[in-house]
Amino acid sequence: MRVWPRRLRATATRWSVSTVNADKVAAINEGRSPIVEPGLDVLLSRCLSEGRLRATTDTADAVHDSDVSLLCVGTPSRKERQPRSLVSGRL
Repeated sequence: MRVWPRRLRATATRWSVSTVNADKVAAINEGRSPIVEPGLDVLLSRCLSEGRLRATTDTADAVHDSDVSLLCVGTPSRKERQPRSLVSGRL
């Protein structure tokens, strides 16, 4: 299911992304997706250029004046950025 890319296209939506990982913040702010999702780099770049997306390590700043805040927890990945199988029982 590709909810995030579809929602990211909504013209009135502004996004603030917060993470403690400064490398991911830099990647997002440069239009590079830290996750594997076809076409997401293009969407990130477009939303950044339109001023609808920003990433920060300052969580308080990211949620200030927010209508909705979401907490997302990543799926552990292998070195080759492929998701680990939950079936294998190894996370």
